[in-house]
Formats: sequence, C-alpha cells, structure tokens
Amino acid sequence: MGPGTDTLRTARGRVNGNYFRGVTEGMPVVEARIRVHHPCPYCDLSVEFPRTLFNLWCDNRRDVFLVSSPEEGELRQVLAAFRDSFHGRPIVQDGAQALLVVPDFEWADPPSVTGLARRTGVWALPPVLYHGGRETYHFVAPTRSALNRLMARVRRMGEVEILSVLDREGLGTVRDGGLAPAHFFDGLTAKQTRAMVSAYEGGLLDVPAHRGWAEVARTQGLSRSTFGEHLRKGQHRLLVNSYPLLKARISDFERPQILPALPSRRPPRRTPLQETREPDRLLKTVLFTDIVDSTRRASELGDRAWSQLLEHYLATAATAVTSFRGKLIKSTGDGVLATFGIPTRAIRCALELRDRARQEGLETRAGLHTGECLVREGDIEGVAVHIASRVSSRAHGGEVLVSGTVRDLSLGSDITFASEGVAALRGVGGDWRIYRAERSLPM
Repeated sequence: MGPGTDTLRTARGRVNGNYFRGVTEGMPVVEARIRVHHPCPYCDLSVEFPRTLFNLWCDNRRDVFLVSSPEEGELRQVLAAFRDSFHGRPIVQDGAQALLVVPDFEWADPPSVTGLARRTGVWALPPVLYHGGRETYHFVAPTRSALNRLMARVRRMGEVEILSVLDREGLGTVRDGGLAPAHFFDGLTAKQTRAMVSAYEGGLLDVPAHRGWAEVARTQGLSRSTFGEHLRKGQHRLLVNSYPLLKARISDFERPQILPALPSRRPPRRTPLQETREPDRLLKTVLFTDIVDSTRRASELGDRAWSQLLEHYLATAATAVTSFRGKLIKSTGDGVLATFGIPTRAIRCALELRDRARQEGLETRAGLHTGECLVREGDIEGVAVHIASRVSSRAHGGEVLVSGTVRDLSLGSDITFASEGVAALRGVGGDWRIYRAERSLPM
C-alpha cells in the first residue's frame, strides 16, 4: 500500500492511527463529516461530469439520486450515462434536475464506504454527496473507537479528509446540526471563514450593529479594508453555493411532490459491475515524477536536511495532485506516481510540480502516458504504467515528456508540444512518439 492511498487530512494536517483522539469516549454520540476520494463507479461518473451534483439516498440495493446539473444538455448526458452503466431510469425530471433510481445495483470491489460503516457500528446519514470525484459522508457513531476502526478501513481505499468532528450530547443536536449540505462550504478559505465568524460573534452583523468594522477587524489583526474583503468574499461564496435552495423557496418547488410507488416489472436481480463499467480496469493518464540527481543532493545536504526537504516536496506533490483532481497512488522514494481522469490536468500538475520544486532548489522530471490500468487494492498495474515510467526515464531535468497518445488527446488545449522524436521503450514493443510539454506563452 503506497502512502498516496494511506493519506488522511484534517484542518491541522496529516495524522495517523488514532484519528479522533480529541473526542471524549463518554459522550452519547460522535458526529463526523468525512470526504473520501477513492475509485468507485459513482465517483468515476462524477469525474466525467464535474459540474453536476449527485445526492444519493438508500444503499447499493436500490440507489436513489437527486441529480443537479448546470444545464439541461449536461443532464441528458448524465441520465444517458446512468442508463448505459447502471440501468438507471429517471422518475421525475424538472429542467436541469432529475430524480432517478438505480435498481438492484451493487459491486464487490471496491467495497462501499456505507458497507464498511455498517460493519464497524457507524451510521451513515443520507444523503451522500458525490462531486468532482469525491464523496462526502455524514457519520454518527457511539464512540471514537468505532470511528477510528472505520477510518482505518477507509484509508486503505483512498484519501480521507476530515471536515469536522463534534461531540454531541444527544441525537437532537445531530438532527439540528446537519441541515447545511457539505457543499455549501466549498470554496471558502480559512480567512473568509474567520472573518464571518468574528463578524457574527463581534456583533457587526446585528441590527443595529453593536461594533464597528474597524473594531472587529482589529480583533483579527487586519485592516478594515482587508477584513471587509474577506468578509464580502465569504458571504458571496455562501450565497453562490446556497442560491439553488434560496431560489426554490420563492418558487413552487417548495410544495411537496408525491411520487407513486414503482411496481416491479421483473424479479429481483443484481447487475454485476463487470457488465457495465468494470471499475478494476480504468482509462487513466499515469504520471511519474522524480528528483534529478537526488543522491548527489542528499550527499551535499546531509541526511537530516535532505529528509526534511524531501518530506516537504512530497507533501507539496500530494497537494498539487489533489488540486488538479488527480489521485496520488504512492511515493516512489524521491517522486510520485499519480493518475488523472483528464490528460491536460496531469500535464498541468507535472508543470506545476516542476515549478514548485525549483522554488526549493530542486530539479524534477516527469513522464506521462494514457492507457488502461488495472486497479488492485489501491495500487495500479498494467502496460500503461510501464510506458509512463519508461517515458519519464528519458526526460532530463525540468522536462515533462508525454507519449504520443497523451499529446493527441490534449490537442486544442493551451499546452504546446515539441517533438522529441521516436524511441523504443525498454520492455515495450514498437516505436513510440515522444513529446515535450510546455505551457503556451501568452500572445
């Protein structure tokens, strides 16, 4: 298991083992919001349609989705993908939103997070939110030990981000505290959040206001203008995220809609995943990176300084991969192996990693190839992985080399490609076109 799939992030950074040691064992319930990034059929679909929100109720026996797309054209594509991949059918459609059901669908690998929760005595409260390749869960557990057991299992499947962990004195607080969907807070920065909290607690938002802007800003060590900018941007982000629900409150959508029971037209059946989307074999863009002359740099800096520099670089690499919607598979010692759903994101990530490494006085090289990968227990295998590795080995310091396949799939983007000729890759048959990727220069 590579460290890329064994990653847990909280507001205070990376932690290991006892994830919820701040929670009191004797509390009646413990509530947590967790975001997971791991390969699963529904996550893969949300990667294909990153502008669409998928809210899931029920479980893998009969899944019910409320799908919200930005426009009707994209919704039609989403519904077609559900029909072709999962035999899903819409029940109600209204503009760019639809309620659809996926009948009797389940898969054994990868295991579902809700299934793991049930087996560890933790309850997942619906809905589960799928967005951009990540799924957000609202968990309630009787003890921190149960949550720790669940996190230990989920971490074997992919990256886990702890959004919040709260002690609850009773189930009533769980009911009242979970009204805001997790995606309401997407895009909020820490500075914007602190500005809104301090404005509320300081009485700035009272009517009439009990304190002035400058006075509240001073409590945060900010000027009035800087504090005001953070506050306005945070308020704007919350309004953008909550706009669909606010709009619905002044429309007819607030009236309840009664849906008739759906009669069964055929005997119960299970649709094996292999008949639809084959999650164990996925088309991915594979990225290999490593540090040039790492042995020499380690000798120059000494073990302790080199270890600190390398740890900082690998943490930076993990952040960059996540920001470009990739999946960090593992560390390769002085580099990383990652996969991406879209080739251009993989290239931009490699260029970003090169630039960040140079700021630390390091020179990196990278190689990419797009092909079918076999996903096995969080790692990836297959010819595509070997080709990406061979392409990377041909790169010099500062170069991002890609196969002809990646270049062909990226035509029309803002990335330029310079031919490096044709090469025979060791262990891989045939001749391969190699290109050097760079950002387009502004006109």
